[in-house]
Amino acid sequence: FAMLSLHDWISPSHLDSLPSSSFARIKPFPHIVLQGFLKPRIADALAAALRKQTFTRKETDLFSLSQTHDLTRTNNPTLRAFHHFLTTSQLRDYLLKLTGVKVDTTVDMSGFTYTDGDHLLCHDDKLEGRALAYILNMSRGLGRSDGGELALLSSKNGKPHRVVKLIPPTYNTLTLFKVTPTSFHHVCEVLTLQNRLTLGGWFHAIRK
Repeated sequence: FAMLSLHDWISPSHLDSLPSSSFARIKPFPHIVLQGFLKPRIADALAAALRKQTFTRKETDLFSLSQTHDLTRTNNPTLRAFHHFLTTSQLRDYLLKLTGVKVDTTVDMSGFTYTDGDHLLCHDDKLEGRALAYILNMSRGLGRSDGGELALLSSKNGKPHRVVKLIPPTYNTLTLFKVTPTSFHHVCEVLTLQNRLTLGGWFHAIRK
């Protein structure tokens, strides 16, 4: 995987024509959902590699989930190759065309699993340096009754207002959103013993 190009990783449908709608004007805050983002064999290899990682249980007032260690330093060759791909100039140029957001080579990456009762309460992801958040769904077989949707909220007076969009955790779907003080979102409670498996993190802004 290490030497693959943009066209080797990403499904042709997401390279041949970029969305016509303006990323910056999408409500409730700039985001895009790309189903079938990776080529199938790539997605399958990545999911298999992620399932082999060690996940540590984490519970606070904000969330209940399990998480890997920092995968930017992983020894797994498939995950290492994917992280390298996220830092390439080809991918940065693609993201610029897709979102209008310039990012640098710093990309955080971890794996997450949510199972029955797990959730992530509303927050905005806003920390210094973060420019774009990404979530790549890596689990199959989750249906509408299983929960685990990514909920996007509108804001009012700078605070979360109401849920305006639910993004189901469909396999090989990439969600990108611009990190802002009002990029409010949460992960709905998972209502099944199946795992909601994701690979995610943040692309960082270019340092001035």
